[in-house]
Amino acid sequence: MSPRRIVLAAIILIGFSRCCDATQIVVVVAHDGIVVASDSKQRERSGSDLGVSPEPANKVIIMNDLAAVAVVGTGNMRFTRAAEVVYSFDSMALLDGIKHSLPANAPISLIESVIVDKLKSTMDSLSPYVANGFFNKQNAPEGDIVDFVLIGYERRIPTVLNIRVECDWDTRKIATPIVESMNPLPNRPVDSNILFFGRSLSILNAADPASAERKAATERYPGAISGLDVSRTSRAVSSTEGLGIAADLIRLEAEFGSEYVGPPINIVVLSTTDAPRVSVLAK
Repeated sequence: MSPRRIVLAAIILIGFSRCCDATQIVVVVAHDGIVVASDSKQRERSGSDLGVSPEPANKVIIMNDLAAVAVVGTGNMRFTRAAEVVYSFDSMALLDGIKHSLPANAPISLIESVIVDKLKSTMDSLSPYVANGFFNKQNAPEGDIVDFVLIGYERRIPTVLNIRVECDWDTRKIATPIVESMNPLPNRPVDSNILFFGRSLSILNAADPASAERKAATERYPGAISGLDVSRTSRAVSSTEGLGIAADLIRLEAEFGSEYVGPPINIVVLSTTDAPRVSVLAK
């Protein structure tokens, strides 16, 4: 039997799939650091059933003193045939392996290159399940299959890259990883930016003065109002102010989208002068 027919025969016998996806990341580029905040809720899908995983998710891994990666989209995925795991993908395990394979002072450009290569290899292994239709739009996370947000300093410049993998479900083909530069941006100070990844509907709605989200932000989440001001005016902020902005933006999203976003809030602050600072807010 040909290798391809063996693969397809194996897929036919698979009766269970499991996929967990992560939902909310906020990045604040400040004049003295970069704040990365994430919620901890992850949704778990088994076949076509979707629920909330009881285990909180760690969505940010520190790569070195100047770089971190946040995970949006698929956190982990496992396909089994009877008791045998036939395909497994774990975002944090992949990133941890990359971290320990690199020199301690690896620049953003090198980390990016290795992530792209590893994702290509991993997605090549997933492609037969997509081509056969076993892994499809109904049992995949919303949006891209994987989004890795690479954050840090390249030659002391705050840099944010979105490395993502999308799938054309109609043709059943996974695309080559795409790298998008999110910071620095033309005509904007390099130390003034706020970026949202994953579930951000309520944050976007808060820009409307007449919305319920804006009313909630005004009454309960002053950091969210400051964040909207920074986005509009390019006003520079400190990492201390950035921490409050990021946390309140996630709190706002959690209030209106609790099915998708929830505490605790994990925060990492990167800078060119100090070791990464990690904190956890219960709510």
